[in-house]
Amino acid sequence: MSGGWSARGGQTQSAYVRGGVVDDGIFGHSNPSGSSTGSAVGVSAGFAPVSIGADFNGSLTNPAIRAALYTLRTTPGTVSEDGGFPFSVDRDSIGPMAKSTEDMANLLNVIADSSHPNVPQNGYGKSPGRPWKDISVATLDPNRWLLPEEVQKPQPGALDQIIRETLSAYNKLTSVARKVVPIDLIAEDVLSENFADVMKLITNDFSRLLKTYINGLETPKVSSLSELIAFNENHRDLELPPACPGQEKLIQSEKDANHLSEEEYKRLDEKVAAAAGEHGINKALREHGVDVIIGPADSRVPDVVALARYPSVTLPLGYLDWNGRPFGLLAITSRFQEELLLDVARAWEATFPPRQPPPVHESQ
Repeated sequence: MSGGWSARGGQTQSAYVRGGVVDDGIFGHSNPSGSSTGSAVGVSAGFAPVSIGADFNGSLTNPAIRAALYTLRTTPGTVSEDGGFPFSVDRDSIGPMAKSTEDMANLLNVIADSSHPNVPQNGYGKSPGRPWKDISVATLDPNRWLLPEEVQKPQPGALDQIIRETLSAYNKLTSVARKVVPIDLIAEDVLSENFADVMKLITNDFSRLLKTYINGLETPKVSSLSELIAFNENHRDLELPPACPGQEKLIQSEKDANHLSEEEYKRLDEKVAAAAGEHGINKALREHGVDVIIGPADSRVPDVVALARYPSVTLPLGYLDWNGRPFGLLAITSRFQEELLLDVARAWEATFPPRQPPPVHESQ
């Protein structure tokens, strides 16, 4: 299903992209991405100064970077998820979206759980922040960290431009940061294996999480996952568009509900967290002596972050010559290092050209 599509509102369009959404994959260069699409497009189009969104593996950061916005995927638990639609038990995250790092930090201070032991008592972004000369950076190769063609169809010059401008940004960082070192983070087969394992946890829990969410609604039209599946089938013309006529993932979640034993669940949960966290991100930070890892947002970096339950921040970079779509990078680090990521984003904002507002197209 295309990012930004809903039965209620149809296809959300990027405020930047010329020509609208075309059939170029669920993460195609014309797509605004999702699932926090409305939040991102609304801010970029000027309908709101700031917004919030939810994230599992890019649902916040992907639409934000495609709207040239700063957003911070917080460490799960830093911001309360009460009232939010759950996708996982403890890997979801709520975060702020804004056009500037100052607005992002201010909104984070509004939504962060002040009673959480890892939330600063005086709030985020209150200190002057660390400059680049006090920040060591590891970079991920954009030729390796990219999306496969089955989800992002090639468009003229798009990928080449992203790779070229990403490498140029890395080169610029070498002149300002304390240290910049290229690394690899996690092998593709290891990442795929562990992501498949975390999806076993998702399908095990989803029916129960959905039921809890529905119970918090005032006038729900369905009361369970099975009723939701039936509702979609009975309203196929509205709920199941030609581009995505099935609901296999929902059906699989109903079938797999509570299928894991307590022991197997714990084993898988700890395995995937360790693979992406202690043996992935933490290992890279430790062995290379760096503070953060920066890589392309259009990649599987959000998958690594989700598995590890770690935070990330978007770094807007450029706009595709092909259609105007914004693109950029992600900075990631260990748990509860939101203050560090804010410092990185503020340093980035001060170093690179300012984000551009959407153009006014003649067709509008």
